Amino acid sequence: MTEFEEFFISRIAELRNHAGGFRKQANHIVLLGDSITEGFPEKALLGGQVKVFNQGISGDMINRPDGGLFRRLDIALLSKPQWLFLLIGVNDLIFGDNDLDRMQRELPEIVKTLASADGGTKICIQTIMPTSGEFLSVLPSVLKMNKLINEQATKWGAAAILDTYTVMADPTTKAYQKELTYDGLHLSMDGYMRWITALENFLSNHITLQIKTRCL
Repeated sequence: MTEFEEFFISRIAELRNHAGGFRKQANHIVLLGDSITEGFPEKALLGGQVKVFNQGISGDMINRPDGGLFRRLDIALLSKPQWLFLLIGVNDLIFGDNDLDRMQRELPEIVKTLASADGGTKICIQTIMPTSGEFLSVLPSVLKMNKLINEQATKWGAAAILDTYTVMADPTTKAYQKELTYDGLHLSMDGYMRWITALENFLSNHITLQIKTRCL
């Protein structure tokens, strides 16, 4: 068993234990993803009016031998959230096999599985965020995956697409806006605040709450 798999199994057990508590929360969402998601400051979203069940696992991928989303889809919807926000794929490109054909086959399977589950949860898939610096070489693959997501995700069963790539990208370079990342992959606090604003704007149109949103 690899070090990552030990961490992965421990984190899954933790998530399973927390699911029951979140199920009792009328207004809650799930964030499903990797380290970018795991670092999300949950309490900053809508002043706590919407509870966030953070299911980010650092280092996770769409699929990997010692982890991957396929091994935890049964947990993703245990709490019966109103919405599940999926952000995954950049680790496959950087640290995995960078196999676009595989990713383009498997990501739709994940969305279809989540969307077809009982419970009424709506799935919002988020586009892969940009890269920069030492991770710039995978940006063309990010753009190809995002093109697929934008064109096909609703056909897979996603109720919505949140274009987090465009929210974070410099329109000229196509890479991260400099202030939004500290290493070319992970978000700075400014980056998280930008993401929070995008989520708040989305949620203000898709759930019934009296909320005040920030402007991008």
